Parts: sequence; structure tokens; C-alpha cells
Amino acid sequence: MKKTILLLSVLSIFFSNCKEKKQYSKGFEVSSTIEQGEADEEIGINKDSIRFETQPTEVLQTKQINLRLTPLFKVNVDPKTQERYIGSLYTYSEGYDPYYNEENDKPKVPRANVWNGHIIPGFEAGYGFNMVNVSHFDLTSQTRKNFFEKPVLIRTLYYPAYSNDTLNHKPVSRNYYLISAFDEDTNKDGMINPKDLRRLFYFDATAGNKKALLPADYSIYRGDYDDANDYLHVFARKDINGNGQVEKTEPIHVFWIDMKDPMKSGQIY
Repeated sequence: MKKTILLLSVLSIFFSNCKEKKQYSKGFEVSSTIEQGEADEEIGINKDSIRFETQPTEVLQTKQINLRLTPLFKVNVDPKTQERYIGSLYTYSEGYDPYYNEENDKPKVPRANVWNGHIIPGFEAGYGFNMVNVSHFDLTSQTRKNFFEKPVLIRTLYYPAYSNDTLNHKPVSRNYYLISAFDEDTNKDGMINPKDLRRLFYFDATAGNKKALLPADYSIYRGDYDDANDYLHVFARKDINGNGQVEKTEPIHVFWIDMKDPMKSGQIY
């Protein structure tokens, strides 16, 4: 069974009042802005210091019982009403019945693939409006760290699922994280937002050993999961003119990533 993951899909819903906030682009400033008045007043964020208020929404369980994650969202403020709001975490899911009956008079037989609604077995996949970092906490050592040193715009967070998933009758257990994110103002417009190149990063169980899984001049378009080999096929556009943004005329190449060991990868097309 082949499953398609919309890694670059535009999400149709965020939260109940998101439609009322259309004046806000997803993302944040990385350059300062000058507001003209009786005296020039600098607002926004300085290039050398991305600073804004963030807020957690929930604590996520992972397969490793001593490790917990806390997504961090940018606090958005309406400049006219001063109303404050943040995003919420949502999950990609598919409806799967963990058992099947070939015939009504036969007992139920365990399925080869029990993914508990996950789009990739062994992984939860979460997304949300203006998620800018994730906090990693080790209950054993009582230590905390963020995945990224500076804020990024996270599109999807993949983390080891707490449930007992199986792939081809075998248990699936992940001990690493994948995060797709806009981490740099690649098009130099003063913002980090979906107009920039989207990268895919690997982190080990400690939220360390960060590695980009695609070349820096590619932007993720979408992905397919190959359950026969436990591979992720990533479709990405190559920024051939070097302007730091995705254009429909630019070519799409396909990469493979071994989900058993993401350090193993290559290009198919």
C-alpha cells in the first residue's frame, strides 16, 4: 500500500478564528521595520536578534517514556485591537482499523500493518500555525533544550509515536525526530515564511546531531511513503536560479530516505 504525505500542502484549517486573521502571513520578521511618524520609531525584529514572545500549548508523549516534547508557538498580536492569539497543534491521521475479518464466521486476525492512524508507522506528525520551535525535556536527567537555536517556521514535526505500531507484522519503533521547516530567509525579503526554501532536518533522540537530509538549494514539495521498504520518497524543487524561492518552472527531483536509518539516503530522479 502506497501512502501519499502532503508535505507541502496548504492546510485548509488551523483553528476556529484563523480565517479572521488573514491579514497575518505565517512567519515572522527577521529585519527591522521603520515606522514613520513625528519621530522615526523602529519596530519589528532586528536582523541580529530574532526576539518575540512564544507560548507552549501541550506536552507530547513519545515512545521513549523519559522524553517529552513541548511545541512552542509565536504569540501573535493584532496591532489594532492588541488581541493576542497563538496556534494549536494538529495531527495528520488516517483511519485504520487494527483488525480485519475476511469472513464473518472467521475469528479476527491481526493485520500486517497496524499504524494506529499514523501516516508513517511509528511516527506522529504534528503541525500548527506559527510553530517556531520545539522544546525537548529528559525526565531522567531533568534537562531541557530547544531543537533550533533560533526560531524557525515549522511545517511538520515527526516524533516517535507512543502507540505500538507494526509494519509487515513487525513492531516499528523510531528513536529520532524529523522536522520540516523554513529555517532561513532564503529569498532575502526580511521574513521567514513559506516563500522561503523548505528544508527537512534529522535530530537524534537527544534533539542533537542535527542534519539536513536534502541539499540546501532544494525545497520540499511533497513526499510518498514506501511501506514495502520503509522508505520516504521526498519530492523537492531545485532552486536553479539561486533566488532563494520556489518557482513552478524549476525542476522537481526525487530523493529517498531510509526510515530505518535516515543517514542513508540518495536521489532517485
